[in-house]
Amino acid sequence: MKKGIIFFLLFVLTLSAGATHYVSYYTGNGAASQSITGLGFSPAVLIVRGGGTQSGWIATSTMTAGYAKMLTAPNDVDAPSTGKINSLDADGFTVGNSAAANTLGVIYYYVAWDNSDVTVGSFTPDNCAPAYGAATVYNGGDLVSYGGKNYKATMWNGGGFQPDINPAKWTNLGVCGTFTGNITAPGWRPAMVWVIGEGTTGQWDQISPAQFCFDGVNSNVASHFTQGGSLTSATKVINDLSAAGFTTRPVSFPGTHDGPAFGVKYNYVAFKKSGTVQTSSYVGNGGGSTKSVVALPPQFLMIKDVAGGQNTWFKTCEMPATTSYTFGGAAASTTSITGLTATGFDVLNNGEVNGGGTYEYFALNGGTCAAPVACNSVGGTVSSSATVCSGSNSATLTLAGYNGSIVKWQSSTDNWVTPVDIANVTTSLTYTNIVATTKYRAVVKDATCAAVNSADVTITVDPVSVGGTVTVDATVCSGSNGATLTLAGHTGSITSWESSTDNFVTKTTIANVTTTQAYLNITTTTK
Repeated sequence: MKKGIIFFLLFVLTLSAGATHYVSYYTGNGAASQSITGLGFSPAVLIVRGGGTQSGWIATSTMTAGYAKMLTAPNDVDAPSTGKINSLDADGFTVGNSAAANTLGVIYYYVAWDNSDVTVGSFTPDNCAPAYGAATVYNGGDLVSYGGKNYKATMWNGGGFQPDINPAKWTNLGVCGTFTGNITAPGWRPAMVWVIGEGTTGQWDQISPAQFCFDGVNSNVASHFTQGGSLTSATKVINDLSAAGFTTRPVSFPGTHDGPAFGVKYNYVAFKKSGTVQTSSYVGNGGGSTKSVVALPPQFLMIKDVAGGQNTWFKTCEMPATTSYTFGGAAASTTSITGLTATGFDVLNNGEVNGGGTYEYFALNGGTCAAPVACNSVGGTVSSSATVCSGSNSATLTLAGYNGSIVKWQSSTDNWVTPVDIANVTTSLTYTNIVATTKYRAVVKDATCAAVNSADVTITVDPVSVGGTVTVDATVCSGSNGATLTLAGHTGSITSWESSTDNFVTKTTIANVTTTQAYLNITTTTK
């Protein structure tokens, strides 16, 4: 009995340690924005790549709110107004109207991670370069010391930045900072690290393209997400992985193309090693035939050429069977990563993943791989409109032709300026003794899709009918008389007049819908 209990507890602990990520896709709607929901968490990291010739984009929870970054081009981060990844939300994310993220009819593949998969953070280098001497040519470093003060060089000499000998042309930055280049926030050696900079145009070597580093063949070789492959020591931000995280290159002055730039914010993503993550390598067979690599069955797979100079390729479990992409804007390939299998993955004859060299890969599983729920919320129609008498009415409205679940009904007496919710999830709604013209509708929601309203009906309320008074009584001579009677003080429409010679025991209907009625030469007392 005790052994059974111990086994159960260990089993539960194993499940709770699993990675949490979500792999899926959505179809662009071409609208000003589109919210993708149903992930079950707020993403710490999100990458989106269109299924056409759209480049990959990334957003992290540490980036300036609402900003996104192209993974493969020397651009600054893009603000929400540019319509890329506009926000990371409580249960998903929202994209804007850019072709990069929401073109009508285009499929966009995405992978989202929460904080149990990764550690996200940021750093901003603020430390100083060695002291500047009058006879020393400035060849690097972000700040220099002169006369007991720290300065940032502002002069360009055609071959590189260097301070002018006149300190008045420098910018006094005060005391140097303490950035060490040792990022230890993860607290463990990562399986992979991504670094994405935010900065100003012109600092492109330091801030873009984004770069990554596997804990594989060469953990001290960073790579671009696009063609260009491995970076030289003079153009990379990531220096090496460490036992507690990673280290960066020495800080540089923006524009000197040597390591992270002073004053630029860098965001990083460190992927934790676990039973659902694998980094390893394989040797290509020259592309003559399919090569099957035995590995963790991936839901997300990245492959790069160790020698460099080639594109980085990736594939998710929701992409078509033989299709894979680069992070750049190239079209889909069916000759690169051609399958994610139960025992690993297959590559075909593209030399960037199966030439004669060595290739590193990052494989991830253990999360959710799910096709999007087909949204088909249909509001239907309500029957039927009617005209009723104020305070004395009752009928039942019925919803038909809808798809999804009825969330509630609503009513409004001001044409939906202020709808009033009615707690009713059935297909019928009864109104009773209403005194003002009122519209009614049902609210319907299909699965995780957005709710929609049914067509509404209008119950027009007429005020209570008031007969009014006819003027005026008169006594006349039989057979020689004539006058006009007038109706006043009535409410409602006149449908006819009536006359009677026996106090309305019997009556005669007169076809007249006006407010006046004439009599002429009557011979009997008549009402």
